[in-house]
Amino acid sequence: MTTDITKKQKAFRSQRSRPEHKGHDDHKGHDDHEDGDVHVWLTPQNAKKIVKAITRDLSKVFPQNRSVYKANARNYIKNWKS
Repeated sequence: MTTDITKKQKAFRSQRSRPEHKGHDDHKGHDDHEDGDVHVWLTPQNAKKIVKAITRDLSKVFPQNRSVYKANARNYIKNWKS
């Protein structure tokens, strides 16, 4: 049995659909955006929260892989701090 993860996850707007990302695929020439920094994963605190949220959500959708997701999250956070 397969699971369609897209049906179980909340919808989100990709960065490419944001108006400030139209017309360019790189980040040369701009360091900020009017509505704040959309690069939320770049701070240690946010990266840790994001990893935990991804782990939590994947574990809900694919509970049989929960231990793998948790181990990977722990290793990622541990290695990232080093």
